[in-house]
Amino acid sequence: MKKKSLQYAMLITLLVVLVGLSNTANAQRKVSLIIKVADESGSEVSMEAGVNDLATDSLDQNLGEQFIPGHPPAPSAIHAAMLVENLLSYKNFRRIPDTNKFSLEYTINVNDYSERKVPFIFKWEYPLPRYIDSARIMDRLGGTIYSFPLDESRKSISITNEGLRNYNLIVWYSLPSVNVEEDMNAKTDGIQCFYDSEKILIHSPSPTCVSVYDALSNIVWKASGFSTSEVISTPSFSNGMYYCVCTFENGTIQSKKIILAR
Repeated sequence: MKKKSLQYAMLITLLVVLVGLSNTANAQRKVSLIIKVADESGSEVSMEAGVNDLATDSLDQNLGEQFIPGHPPAPSAIHAAMLVENLLSYKNFRRIPDTNKFSLEYTINVNDYSERKVPFIFKWEYPLPRYIDSARIMDRLGGTIYSFPLDESRKSISITNEGLRNYNLIVWYSLPSVNVEEDMNAKTDGIQCFYDSEKILIHSPSPTCVSVYDALSNIVWKASGFSTSEVISTPSFSNGMYYCVCTFENGTIQSKKIILAR
């Protein structure tokens, strides 16, 4: 009966983890930068470029990336959008690579001069958002005509060249090395999770058997038996979300959510 109770409790926990994945989006790492394109008449378009743990290489509608059929038909005011797989979108979120310091390049497409008939202005806010070290906009000709940082020396720049439509936005990110989040209140379960030098350290007030599952509920590590402490080596773990499921001898289960970000 005890074995069946443990198996049943574990099954319930896995179901809760799977259902709860949709509720953990707010815990995902995400950083974004707002870039605006405007003209002297006051017309303005706002775009957002960034990174997100939930992002893919395609259009992510759940992150607000929406396909725009195209630039407004001529004659129209200034209009601009990000290119996502050659589709226009006001937002473009990228995957976070397996490193904490990296740069990514985004493409901004501005409607043709024949439609807008006026120069336009890139605008931004400074200081840049947290975890963004710096950003620069360059033309698609390797920066031979325009190449400028988004810094405090100026918060806008006028673009007068009539022939250029595509511009590269390069953003340098510096994310925290590791973020460990508790899924349960430590005051109620007494389990403590720590991360140190590529190891997850788990301490429990009473013997528990620990299993580690990834975000798809695949088991990636399991203890050999019950213990009050475990040391889990993580060099083989890729960045992402994991669940430490702790099963006590009486059949009760507690879990901890772990997000590894190197």
